[in-house]
Amino acid sequence: MLDRKAAYEILGVREGATKDEIVKRYGILVRKYRAAAGSPSAKPSPDSGPQMDEVNLAYDILMGYADSPEAEDGAAGRSGHLCRKVGLDKRKIGDFFYYNKWYFIAGLVLLLIAVYTVKEITGRVPADLNIVFIGAFSPADTDTAQQKVKAAFPQSKAAAVDVIPILEEGARQDYAYRMKATAVMAAGDMDIVITDRERFRSYGGQGAFKSLDGLDPDLRAGKALKLKAEGEDREHIYGVDVGANGLIKDLGISGNEFIASISSKARHPDRAAEFLRLISK
Repeated sequence: MLDRKAAYEILGVREGATKDEIVKRYGILVRKYRAAAGSPSAKPSPDSGPQMDEVNLAYDILMGYADSPEAEDGAAGRSGHLCRKVGLDKRKIGDFFYYNKWYFIAGLVLLLIAVYTVKEITGRVPADLNIVFIGAFSPADTDTAQQKVKAAFPQSKAAAVDVIPILEEGARQDYAYRMKATAVMAAGDMDIVITDRERFRSYGGQGAFKSLDGLDPDLRAGKALKLKAEGEDREHIYGVDVGANGLIKDLGISGNEFIASISSKARHPDRAAEFLRLISK
């Protein structure tokens, strides 16, 4: 049985190579051997380098489809034994999920959008002002935040506040929050989007926000933030720094940067503009 070091050598990739690098190199070797096999003068030689069965085995080991000595007693070994027990081809299963991973991710995003939309439709009271915080914010009691928004902004009878904290990249919970943020932005039913500077630049650059060039002059001074969205030839105002606003501070949502924008797909744009004027003071 090959060990992982020998498998790397057979494929001709560095130790610790990524799956993408392994797949690419394996494809090159497969095409090479197929071309050689189709040549009338081709004759297998023990000295011509690794043979195809060795290449296949090395690929299977590095992709986790076959058990190396190091993995026999680990999770990879147990999963391989389980697949054999139930009559499944671990390699085919692994390749299927690897080559179709982006389809699964896209499907998951669409599912999240559908779930979020159904939740909004079936809610007890339709919100007349949707506010979402996305970025480096701490989780908060959104029920309390909603009550404070209603008290400070009587123009809204049913304000909804949501917080999607994105703090530590790579953590499982952070990945779930990022997927939720993608679904929320794709659904486009938010009125006010409050972000940190990183998310403001990312979403704003993709055209997710409405231009605020017509914002009151006294609110723009020192607080307005500009950027150039896709397809534009110059910068426009798309956000306002509201970190110093009393209401924002009172909501109990911790963060270092609070940039408020109006969604380009806002359901209640006029009310959103009124609320933005309130929190810009």
